[in-house]
Amino acid sequence: MGYNEEVEVISSVCRNKDIHVMFDNNADELIHDCADVWGFIKDYYDQTRQVPDAELLTTRFKDFDPVESGPTVYHIERLRETYLDESLRNTLRRAAKLVNDNESVNALRELSRDVTKMSRIGAKVRDIDVTDV
Repeated sequence: MGYNEEVEVISSVCRNKDIHVMFDNNADELIHDCADVWGFIKDYYDQTRQVPDAELLTTRFKDFDPVESGPTVYHIERLRETYLDESLRNTLRRAAKLVNDNESVNALRELSRDVTKMSRIGAKVRDIDVTDV
């Protein structure tokens, strides 16, 4: 979806070492094109309790090219906006096609499911897991 935004947010978290921002903002739901890189960062963090440097990512993933970036919070918000924009557009296209095919019930079901998912991702409030405390 937003490849450039994903690269920016991953570059930012590697530079700023603030992985908690990623965990707090449902990064697993937002990152798709760079999911392998994000998965490596999470595994590395689980094993070492450190965020890897961007140089390690470039040696491990030849197609990943980190960029200069600012605060992780800023970049995760940009990624969220891009994700929601593209998701909403895709959802509306699918629903319109279903309505054109006289499948209104399926269109409504798909719309409801997708809007629920987008609402969860777009919400600022997050459930706190007791194990986090």
